[in-house]
Amino acid sequence: MIKFNKIFIYLYLQVIPEAIRNMNPSPLWSILFFLMIFMLGIDSQFTMVETLVTTINDEFGFYVKKYLKRREFLVLIICVILFCLCLPNICPVINFNNFKINIIYKTNFS
Repeated sequence: MIKFNKIFIYLYLQVIPEAIRNMNPSPLWSILFFLMIFMLGIDSQFTMVETLVTTINDEFGFYVKKYLKRREFLVLIICVILFCLCLPNICPVINFNNFKINIIYKTNFS
């Protein structure tokens, strides 16, 4: 599994951008590649937030209605918490090893 993750990171971060750079209308393909990766990330984020909101509403629905009054406040709180938890992954102080460690350990659980 670890060998597969290293190949995936190499393919995703080095091979595909190099292949796009060699295509004819390279700015068009690079924009389409960026949009594809961006949409994939946004889709995953929506799914994760909706799963957490539904789970919290099912388990603690009374308290959510009592203290937050609206579902949108719960979504905002979850998004802020997830943003704070993801900051170490995008901070320039933390090196690329943190990214590799996250990929290796998170894919081994699934």
